[in-house]
Amino acid sequence: MEKYYEIKVTIRDSYSATWRRLRIPTGITFNELAAIIEIAFDWCGYHLYQFEVGATLHKCGIFIAIPDEEWKMLY
Repeated sequence: MEKYYEIKVTIRDSYSATWRRLRIPTGITFNELAAIIEIAFDWCGYHLYQFEVGATLHKCGIFIAIPDEEWKMLY
């Protein structure tokens, strides 16, 4: 049996509570996770993403993101 994670994805600052509970296979990339989330919310592939890994209530985690085009031009 394939192993998976069950996660809850919540859209912050939305008018009403907007979330999805997803089962994702282990070993996927962040690009693949972003694609799964896009499908779950019926988006069309134009959202940038940012994941925070290892965050706790008292400590920030490591951010993994696709920078936007304006940011890329600055560096």
